[in-house]
Amino acid sequence: MDMIAQLSIKVKGIRPSLAIFADADWTGNVRGYVSEELLDRALGMPDITTMEQLIGERACIQMVKDIGMDLAFTGITDMPYSKLSDNFGHYFHQSEQIPSYFWSLLLINEENEVVRSIGIAAQLLPGAPPSILRQIKEAVIERERQAPFCLNDDTIEVLPNLLFEDIEVMSTNTLQLFCECSKPVFYPMLYSLGITELKVACANRQSIEFVCHACGQAYSFSPEEIAGLV
Repeated sequence: MDMIAQLSIKVKGIRPSLAIFADADWTGNVRGYVSEELLDRALGMPDITTMEQLIGERACIQMVKDIGMDLAFTGITDMPYSKLSDNFGHYFHQSEQIPSYFWSLLLINEENEVVRSIGIAAQLLPGAPPSILRQIKEAVIERERQAPFCLNDDTIEVLPNLLFEDIEVMSTNTLQLFCECSKPVFYPMLYSLGITELKVACANRQSIEFVCHACGQAYSFSPEEIAGLV
């Protein structure tokens, strides 16, 4: 994320309504969500094991890098692999000519909720030998073969040392879920309902609620707030 104010990623399926979204900025704010149709499709097809089965054969990855000063760069590639992590490696190799390796592991509870995750994103600096990426991939495979990763706070802290004997951690950063939504953002949507519907809500003493599709936060407008608009 160096020199990038914000990074937005969109994984698009065979239809625009099948999509995965993710945003991150240089301060560690992150958020991610899926479209409602894609979520319904995943829940209704429990036997799905690959991204191709979930979002179709002609899916693509689109990234928008905002570096500030009203400058943004967009890249897009196909998704030839069944694993999302492999497709991200393909994106950086094709779109930015940066050899990359991605790996991730999720811990999911009985309610199918992600409770913990770890991952690796490795990219070669200019002039670095490609064999480094192979060594990283082989180290991950060997570690998984010897014993499963136990996802806890200790594992996350010592993960580099579990995989590599000679490694130095240069810095650490905190990530946090963050959404830019707020109640004022939904005033235009409230106006879009039309004066007639707003007056009916006031007359019936009904509140109107909107839910952010990105984070799930609900915002309720009371009859008094609605009356102030009409």
